[in-house]
Amino acid sequence: MGRTHSRRSIKYVCLLLAAWSIVGQVLAASSLTTQINTLIFDKRYKKAAFSVSVFDLTASKSIYSFRPERLLIPASNMKLVTTASALDRFGGDYQFVTKVGLRGNDLVIVGCGNPILGDAVFLGKSGKKIDSFFDSIAIALQQHNITEIKGDIILETSLFDDVRFHPSWNMKDADKWYTAQVSALNYNDNCLDITFKPSRINQRVGYALSPDTSYMQLVNKCVTVGKGHNVIGVSRKYDSNNATLFGKCRNTQTVYVTVDRPASFFGYALAEFLGKKGISIKGQLIEGAFTREKLKDLKVIVADHTTIGSVIAECNQRSLNLAAECLFKLVGSGAGDQGSWQSGQQHVKQFLTTIGCATDGIVLDDGSGLSRKNLLSTEVIVTVLKHMYRSQNRELFMHSLATGQVGTLKKSRRFKEEKFRGKVFAKTGFISGVWSLGGYCQNSAGRWHAFSMLANKGVSARNTMDEIVKVIMKN
Repeated sequence: MGRTHSRRSIKYVCLLLAAWSIVGQVLAASSLTTQINTLIFDKRYKKAAFSVSVFDLTASKSIYSFRPERLLIPASNMKLVTTASALDRFGGDYQFVTKVGLRGNDLVIVGCGNPILGDAVFLGKSGKKIDSFFDSIAIALQQHNITEIKGDIILETSLFDDVRFHPSWNMKDADKWYTAQVSALNYNDNCLDITFKPSRINQRVGYALSPDTSYMQLVNKCVTVGKGHNVIGVSRKYDSNNATLFGKCRNTQTVYVTVDRPASFFGYALAEFLGKKGISIKGQLIEGAFTREKLKDLKVIVADHTTIGSVIAECNQRSLNLAAECLFKLVGSGAGDQGSWQSGQQHVKQFLTTIGCATDGIVLDDGSGLSRKNLLSTEVIVTVLKHMYRSQNRELFMHSLATGQVGTLKKSRRFKEEKFRGKVFAKTGFISGVWSLGGYCQNSAGRWHAFSMLANKGVSARNTMDEIVKVIMKN
């Protein structure tokens, strides 16, 4: 009799503990909901359009949502969709291979859509310079005892179409680094880096170029001043490689201006570099598409290999628009399709449909989120994050995102404290009147969550979005 009573008591205690556990979970969920609601219903956001979705990846359930289906401009959180679709299609082992070869008397460069070829920031991480690939080409030619290119330098760029500037982008910004033209053959983010150097007061500034090229014709109207802050810039018209340096300069500063026809920029700078190495060019610089028949006899002498992981990291951590647009076009290439924004839109939308996203009403206009025509919901973004978390490319994708120690989060000093290290991986986003934040975070119980937040109009929602992540992590 005593044993039966004891067993009943133990069973009762277990049921009581289970009940309290459920009550605790309900209270925690209620607390999280209350805390997030308090943040987004603040009177400051009376005119704002908000959407928030939070999904517990460990428990596999939604723990918070506010207007998850609402379609809003995502800004750079569009890059989450672009990079996920590229990884899903090509896999984590994919490499961008830029080939350089000889065909008769011609030197041929075959573009592969690599957006970080000659990228100073990316190369600097391994101690390389932007002309490292040029140097390897020169060495390969010297090893073949070639001191003269008797034919032409041919730039094969047929992987992508020749619509290099997105029609939805503001043409007034065509000279800004974030609207760099998109090509199958890119170099130095398709920008000329101009370092302004003050000289004598009231005299024209000096300047240095990287790469050191005469591809762009410069008019210097910038003067040196003895006091005040730098107010300098470079102006270039949309379809021209003539640019003007303007403003007042007191301190050394570098400005990045985009170039027109990036593939030709690559070829022109390469020809200049080879000339300095004693390899002359007798022919012309020819850019375009060439049939496989014309290239079948190509004798490859050197190639650059860049992993998709490196490209995605530059895209998501640095928010490099050129990387996103090249990935977007690349997803749209193949099976007879040339990489274009139109083909990219079709293939990325197909990816979203395949992973279970409701795509009615969404708009995929470009790959970077610069276009204000893009429309996404936090529900769609979280579905993408869930898919990538469960995929074989989970680590590669997650670690391509910014943290308090690297990328845009570090630059803006967000989640910089040690307690967030290894627990917050996110993609930031901002264009005028648009704020976004999406990614992964781990809470105090060790559970991982996918989150997406979009805010359009009103005052800045950046700090509030950070606070929501902190609320998730505490619950």
